[in-house]
Amino acid sequence: MKAVDVIIVGQGIAGTLLSFELMEAGLSVMVVDATGLAGASRVASGVINPVTGRRVVETWKIAALLPLATSCYQRISSLLGIATVAKPLDILAVHGSIQMQEAFNKRLQQGSTYLKSVPNEEDYHTFFKMRDGLHGISPAILIDLQNLFTAYRAYLIENNKLISAHFDWNALQLPDSSQSSFVYQKEGISLSSKWVIAAEGITSGQNPYFEQVAFRYNKGEALIISVPGLPREQIYKLRYSLVPWGDNQTDENLFWVGSSYQWDYKDDQPSVNFKEAVTAFLDAELLLPYQITDHLAAIRPASVNRRPFAGVHKDYPRLGLLNGLGTKGCSLAPYLARAWRDYIMEGKPFDLEVALETTRH
Repeated sequence: MKAVDVIIVGQGIAGTLLSFELMEAGLSVMVVDATGLAGASRVASGVINPVTGRRVVETWKIAALLPLATSCYQRISSLLGIATVAKPLDILAVHGSIQMQEAFNKRLQQGSTYLKSVPNEEDYHTFFKMRDGLHGISPAILIDLQNLFTAYRAYLIENNKLISAHFDWNALQLPDSSQSSFVYQKEGISLSSKWVIAAEGITSGQNPYFEQVAFRYNKGEALIISVPGLPREQIYKLRYSLVPWGDNQTDENLFWVGSSYQWDYKDDQPSVNFKEAVTAFLDAELLLPYQITDHLAAIRPASVNRRPFAGVHKDYPRLGLLNGLGTKGCSLAPYLARAWRDYIMEGKPFDLEVALETTRH
């Protein structure tokens, strides 16, 4: 039986950065993840946007999130021996209406850390139909999630820190008077650990230990398109966002276009309705020719109060959860992974806005 400090279930953005933070702190970790190919993290754009919503207000805790994210992605890239997966990029937000233009002007007059005027606005008139102007958002960060997940999974395999298998929660033996550790034995897998943390995305809703957590799922979709001539040095935010996709060498014309928030959906598959809606949008707003190369879809684990979950089970103080990151995974995961590190190593309580005690039914 292999003994480790922490078993982490899942290798999306939450499980990846959680395992990295804990190993960096000196803890031994085993990640259990079936394929590494499924889930919302694999089809996300990777954007960290410091403002949100039609009223262009600052994203929750962004002043704390940005430096933590920058440091975390730089350190994990260094560990993996790859170019940093975090690239600073400005967002060019095209105003969709006079009302949005007025909201931006109001925020700019009030003073904003992240909103900027765009001095060379006319340079972009050859790319988009801009009826009501645009503004800049800076700094934003684009995370190369595909490169991160692939390189990190290879690192875990090379260092014998990954079991590529489905985790059966019914096979988990809890600590009791006869044993001080968790024990997991299933189909040739034999593990013991001091901690078990579920970071498994949407399947946490079926986890028997966290079925009362107030998850709220939504479906997101995106198209991957090739747009020769559209500069990849910015992220373009319109009704849908256009985000550089892949690397500049092999994918020099590719953009991720999305996303959607479907609260009522039949399945996790790409839909004709979304493709038609985005195609109509591109035909109306984009002035360059484009070609659709792929269509992505996944279910996001979010929460009723739009805050993530981090904390321990009410009856089992070393059985934990990290989930519900919604569309903010790239910015929230570094912050919550560090919170878990501080909790395990120092006993520092979780922020009350994310702690499980305040986010249960």
